Amino acid sequence: MRSIHRPLLIGVLHVVQHPVRVLLVAGACVAACALLAAWKLNISSDQNKLFDPNVQFFRDFLNFSQNFPENEATYVVIQSANANHPPPTARWTAIADAITARLRSMPEFVKSVDSKVPIDQLGAQGLLFDDPQRVRQSFNDVKRFIPLVKLWAEKPGLAVLLGRTPLERFLNALRTQKPSPEIADFITLLAKSWNYAIEHPDAPLKVGSTLPDLASLDAADPSRLGYYYVPDESDPSHYLMLVRVYQRSDYDSLTAISETIEAIRDASKDAAKSFPEFTVAVTGRPALEADEMRTTDTDSHRAEIVAAIAVFIGLVAMLRSIWLAFAGEIALAVGIAWTFGWATLSVGELNLLSVVFLLALIGIGMDYLVQILTRYRQEVARRDDPKTIWMAVFHSVSLPINTACLGAAGAFLVSVLTHFRGAAQLGIIAGGGLVLCLLAGYVILPALLTLVPLRVKVGAELPDLGPPASGGKHNLILPLIWLFLLAAGVPFMQRTQFDPGLLTMQAPNLESVRMVKRLQTWSAVVLSKDLQTLRAVRDAMKDAPTVESTESILTAYDNLQWLRDHEKELPAVEWSEPASIESKDLPQIAKSAATLAKTFTGSASDELKKFARLVAHADPVRLTAWQ
Repeated sequence: MRSIHRPLLIGVLHVVQHPVRVLLVAGACVAACALLAAWKLNISSDQNKLFDPNVQFFRDFLNFSQNFPENEATYVVIQSANANHPPPTARWTAIADAITARLRSMPEFVKSVDSKVPIDQLGAQGLLFDDPQRVRQSFNDVKRFIPLVKLWAEKPGLAVLLGRTPLERFLNALRTQKPSPEIADFITLLAKSWNYAIEHPDAPLKVGSTLPDLASLDAADPSRLGYYYVPDESDPSHYLMLVRVYQRSDYDSLTAISETIEAIRDASKDAAKSFPEFTVAVTGRPALEADEMRTTDTDSHRAEIVAAIAVFIGLVAMLRSIWLAFAGEIALAVGIAWTFGWATLSVGELNLLSVVFLLALIGIGMDYLVQILTRYRQEVARRDDPKTIWMAVFHSVSLPINTACLGAAGAFLVSVLTHFRGAAQLGIIAGGGLVLCLLAGYVILPALLTLVPLRVKVGAELPDLGPPASGGKHNLILPLIWLFLLAAGVPFMQRTQFDPGLLTMQAPNLESVRMVKRLQTWSAVVLSKDLQTLRAVRDAMKDAPTVESTESILTAYDNLQWLRDHEKELPAVEWSEPASIESKDLPQIAKSAATLAKTFTGSASDELKKFARLVAHADPVRLTAWQ
C-alpha cells in the first residue's frame, strides 16, 4: 500500500507548497470541462436508447414500433363529462374533427393527425375489418335493402304501376310501409339531399350534401363512421374517443419532447372549449415520456438543491465551522464539474437515468471529503505547520477513503457489463465521478485550507470517540435490539413483491399516466407472414387463462370467408338504365311526396313537404342525374 500512498502524499505536499498555482490549474480544468460539456455533451430523452438494441427481444420491439408507428403515437383522449349520459354521435364526431383540424394547423409540432379510418378509401374491403357480429348484421341489412334497390336499378315490370320513374315508384312504395323511426331517418336523409340538389343546381354530386350519406344511418356510435371510439378499459360500459397524433420528436434535451406534447395538449383543450359536454386529455408513450422528462427535470433540480443544502447544514453542525462546510461544498462542486468533462469524453450523452449522477456524487462523493475535513479539524488544533497537518490528515484517512472510493466506483463501473445501457452509462459517469471527487479532496481541500486555514484554539479539537468498552452484559443490548427489529420486520418482508410495470415508476397523478390505464393495449405481439402460423398461435392462445383476447388480420380473412359462404343468400339485381325524369313527371312526383309526408311527423314530414314544393319547379335533368 505504501507504493500507492507515497505518491499521493508527495502530491499533497506539492499542493500545500503551491496552493495558488494548483487552484488556478484546477479552475482552468473546471472551465475546460464546462465548455466541453456545453459544446459536446448531449441530453437524450429517448427511452429506446436505455436498452441495448442488439438484444433479440428489444430488437424485435424496435422493429415492431417501426412497422407499426401507431405504437409510438400520441393520443388525444375525449370522454363524456357525464359518462352515464353521453352526447349524440354528431357531437362526438364534431369535437374529434375540430381537434384534428386544430392540430393539423401546427406543422412545427405535428407531422400528421387522424381521428378515423378513411372508410371511403378502404372501399369494399372496409367491411372485412369490422367486428364479425356487425358484419353479419350488415349482411342482413343488405338483404332487407335489396328490394329497395330493385325499385331504382331494375326495369319496372309490374312496379310500373307505382310510377314511370324510379323516384316516383320509390315514393309510392314507401306509402305501403308502416312508418317507423328507422324509415323516418332514412326518408329525412334522402329528402335533405334532394332539396340540397334542387337548391344548389351547380353543386357537384357529393356524398354528404347532394347525395345522402347512407353510412350515417347505421351510426349508432362514432365507430360506425370509422372514428376511434373504443371501450374504457377501466369500465367497458363507457367509451372514449381517440385522436391519433404523430408528433415531431425531438430528444436533444430533457424537456424538448415535453414542449411538443404540451403544445399538442394546449391546442387540443383549446379546440374542445366549444364542446363543454366533453373533457380532453393527452396520453400515449410520447406523452408518458414527456411528462416523465418534465417531472425528472423539475424534481432532480429540486432534489439536488435540497441535497446540497442538507449536506452543508450537516457539515456545519458536525464540524462546527461554516468555512469548512463551504470548503467541502467547493471541493464537491469542482469534482462534479470535472465529472461533466469525464461524461463528455467517456459517454458523450446523458439519458434519463444517467442525468441523476449529480445526486449520486452529492450523496457519496461527499463521504470522502467529510473524512478529510473531520481529520483536518482534529489535526489543525494540534499542529501549526500546514505540511505536518496535511501529512497527518492523509496518513490517517488515505487508506479508508481510497478503499471506499475505489470499491464504490468499481460497483458502479461493473454496470457496463449489463445490456441496460441507461444503467451502464450511469455507472461509467458516476464511477469516474467518485474518483474525481476523491481527487478534489486531495487537491482542492489542501489548497483552500492552506490559503485560508481554520482558526481554532490549540486543544479545541472535536471529541475523538475511542473504541467501546469491552466486557459486560451491556454489549449484548444493541445486537438484541437489532434482532428484535429484524424479527418484527419479517411479516412485512414476506409481503414484498416484484412489480415489473414501468407505469408504477411514474408519478401516479400525471394526466398521461391516469389516462393510459384506461386504454386497451397489447401484452405480446406475434408477427408472421404465414397465415397458418398466425392461426396456430391464435388457436393456442384463445383458451389460455392468462389471455383475455386476441386481435389479428385473421379477423378480416374470417369475415371474407363467411361472406363467400353466404353470398348466395343475396337476391340478384338485374341492373338497367333508369328512365329519365321529364317535366311532365314533376307534378306527379310532387304529389307523391306530399302524400307520403302526411304519413310521417317531425323532420321527415318537413323535408318531404319542402321537396314537394321545390320539385314542381325543379330541373328534370338535375333530378335525373341525382337518380
